[in-house]
Amino acid sequence: MSYERVRTRSRSRACTAGILAVACAAALSLAACISPPPQPTTPNTIQYQGPESVPGPSGTFSFSFTKVSGGTPQISVAAPQGMVCTLVGTTQVTYARSRGFVSSRSYCLLTADSDDGGQYIGQSMTVTVNVSAVSATSSASAAASAVAPAPAAPASSAAPQAAPAASAAQPSPKPTASRSVSASASAAQSTASAAPSTPALSAQTVTWNPTSAISTTSASSYGGREFTPSTRATTSGNGAITYSVGSPNTSYCRVEGERTIVVGGNGVCTIIATAAATSQYSQGTTSVTFTISNWTDPRPAAPAPASSSSSPPVF
Repeated sequence: MSYERVRTRSRSRACTAGILAVACAAALSLAACISPPPQPTTPNTIQYQGPESVPGPSGTFSFSFTKVSGGTPQISVAAPQGMVCTLVGTTQVTYARSRGFVSSRSYCLLTADSDDGGQYIGQSMTVTVNVSAVSATSSASAAASAVAPAPAAPASSAAPQAAPAASAAQPSPKPTASRSVSASASAAQSTASAAPSTPALSAQTVTWNPTSAISTTSASSYGGREFTPSTRATTSGNGAITYSVGSPNTSYCRVEGERTIVVGGNGVCTIIATAAATSQYSQGTTSVTFTISNWTDPRPAAPAPASSSSSPPVF
């Protein structure tokens, strides 16, 4: 009887240990299932190849966004008021200045976004391609007309006296073609050497890092609601900075005054800060996309219609 008790107790202990092992394995498996997946640590890298400026008022240019790491970039194109920029495939843009729009600040805005399904840190790259107010043909014609042949030199005062009448009756020899070409070439060289050289413009970098999440707006005297970015844009050069609306814009936003942003609803609003070109620096731009939430209509609610049983108004 004593032997049977010991044997039964040993079997009970073995069963208890087995149950505990299974329970522990199940708990570890559950913890592995509910733990968050590892976050990506490698950033995307995108490179742009293409022009920074193109001649106006219309044309087509080719470009490419090449991934160094990460997924294939998704390309989009936008333009300010007065320009029409259309993406053709993923490597070309056709552009045209709207009739009557002659501002020299026209441009096409190219944006490439890439995230590669969570394996890389997402990146967005925006490039501004400026559209000149003068076409390439007009510029070439103006440059050619600026180099004109020099006028003929006046007769020297030391010229000999007139020949006898018999000799004067003979026709004067015409200048040879080689002499005319040499004179024109000399005049062109003189004009080129006399023209002052134009110094190359330095690049102008615009920096702007305001708070982009906007949840509090105030009623605007322009209509709707408004907010003012928390910081101003700065530039490495000396160009005056102005602000304009870019794309995407789903909050019906616009710029009033110097940098007051008026919004008409919740959504996103892209604002472009532009440093104007100067005699020392080329034009520079950057953009910030604001996210607007908790927007409410500032207009008072319409009064309820009068009941049909109420007395008519007294005029």
